[in-house]
This record gives sequence, C-alpha cells and structure tokens, in this order.
Amino acid sequence: MIELSVSASGIDKQVVRLGLCEQVLRDLRPTFDAVVHPWLLEHQKQQFATSGRHGGKPWAPLTGEPKYAGMKRALGASMAPLRWKPGRQERLYPSLTQSRHPLHRWQAGKARASFGTSVKYADRLQKGGKGPKGERFPPRVMFAYTNAQVRDLVRAMQRDILRRVGGDSFRSARNAGTL
Repeated sequence: MIELSVSASGIDKQVVRLGLCEQVLRDLRPTFDAVVHPWLLEHQKQQFATSGRHGGKPWAPLTGEPKYAGMKRALGASMAPLRWKPGRQERLYPSLTQSRHPLHRWQAGKARASFGTSVKYADRLQKGGKGPKGERFPPRVMFAYTNAQVRDLVRAMQRDILRRVGGDSFRSARNAGTL
C-alpha cells in the first residue's frame, strides 16, 4: 500500500501573512506618508538645486527674459529660474520642499496620494506663458522624473510594504517557494 500524507504545518502562517498583505495593500497611506512624501520633498530640493536637471528636464535660464531678469537682479533676488531670495518673497520653493509650509499640499488616501503647492502661478510656470514684464517664458517642469528615479521610488515603496507585512520571513517564504 502506498500512503500519501499532507501536512498543513506552515500553511497557516502563510495564510495569515497573505491576509496581512491584502490588508496592507488595501490602505497604502502609511507607505505614502513614510516613503513617498519624504522622497518627493527631497526630489523637489534636488530639482531646484539643479534647475530641473535632476528630473531630466533642465529649466531654461533667464537669458530669454531680460526685463524679468533685470527686475530680479535689481531686487537682489536669485538669478536661478523659479527662485527668489529666501524669506517672505519666496513661496514656490518652500511650498514644494517643506512639509509644514502653509502653501504645501499633501494628501494621502488609501490608493493614491497628491503632492503639490497652492502657489497660484505654479501651474503657469510648469506650462510656460507670459511673465510680469510681458515677456514669454518657456515651461520649467518641476514635476519631472527619470525612469530610474521612478523605479527607485517604487522599490522603496515595495521595501516598506514588505517590512509592514513581515519583512524577512515573508521574503524567505517567497524565495523558498512556499508562497
């Protein structure tokens, strides 16, 4: 006689872990708040520090806007695109790089998050248009990301989700083929 014995040992743990996976994936707010928001704040700091090169879409210098550049120079403002001088005059940069700034916008939901600013002219700066001195200005895309940056962000989110589900034991079970 041939006998086959099937044991359920270990399966209960995996069922619990799969349920935890489902629970974690049903509400991504903790991952958005712990990983995505800080990543976006840091990314924006790099965007401004490199005049858009960090995200792969460099911002045009102010050379095509001589009247506006002259006004900024006369006021002692930064000559970098999209920057003024730190303090009361500068709204855009701090609203995109400081989570507690009154014009900063962040909202994390269960399946999506939104990040941005309530600075009224920010959208126009992204798309290009006509400046305060009547000169046309090119788009300066603040929300630009390279494919590698998006992959890095997704990996960071995956690591956070794995950590919340049970980390190493979950990864070990998956690698052993028991999941």
